[in-house]
Amino acid sequence: IRRPPRSTRFPTRRSSDLISRNAFAGLEDFIEELYIVESKLVDFPFDSVENLKNLEAFTIEKSKIRLLPKFSGLNRLKHIRIDGSLISSLPIGAFSKMGSIKQIHLVNSNLGRIAEGIFGPLDSLMLANFSGNAIEAIQRRSFALLPKLEVSKLILPFALLMSFSH
Repeated sequence: IRRPPRSTRFPTRRSSDLISRNAFAGLEDFIEELYIVESKLVDFPFDSVENLKNLEAFTIEKSKIRLLPKFSGLNRLKHIRIDGSLISSLPIGAFSKMGSIKQIHLVNSNLGRIAEGIFGPLDSLMLANFSGNAIEAIQRRSFALLPKLEVSKLILPFALLMSFSH
């Protein structure tokens, strides 16, 4: 009996590539790392990863997705990296119930603001990287419930970082 792969990599090349809502059906217990790289991905179903209970690392690079996948409740997820997307906002509670998350990289996207309540209590978050975004506003209390996140590990666009530190 052959064990399914620990990591799943989806290199997509066609401009109309989509990932179906059930793309990971049957692999829920096995996928620990998911990489979707060099894609022209335009749609990533919001709830397609919510049942990947052993997922520890999630990466999408160079995509055209507009919505953040639903990560809430993925208790083993430690690393999220979305590099290059059209995501412009984060839904309230997007990262709730994620006790193991250590790093969030949402970089080179269209993110315009970080609202209060986005993160909720994330006891393990140590690094948050939002560089390369057009963030214009952050509520000061957005990061209040993140006891392990040091200011030196909060990476924001330079102009915003200067106004945030005052």
